Amino acid sequence: METNQSTRKRFNKPWHFFSQAGKRPFHGLREVFQNYHLDDLKQEIQRWQQLALCNGQSAYDEGCIREGLMDFIQELQRLMEAFHILNEKKNRHRKR
Repeated sequence: METNQSTRKRFNKPWHFFSQAGKRPFHGLREVFQNYHLDDLKQEIQRWQQLALCNGQSAYDEGCIREGLMDFIQELQRLMEAFHILNEKKNRHRKR
């Protein structure tokens, strides 16, 4: 049985801060943390988590999937903090 449905292509617009990250990664980090404070990024991730978990049509209906999301968010916050530290160290050398 054949279907006439074509494969759906998703539109992905790169986030402009990271479009040049492969060539100049510290430039991208500096751009992010010049525009957003670390606490603001953490609050935004918490909002995303709340929306994902409280949504009536959530993809996180099962407990193990919710647990995976929470683990992912915890690791994402740790990664943001590490990026923030790297950015601060890099900018300290730049200011001298």
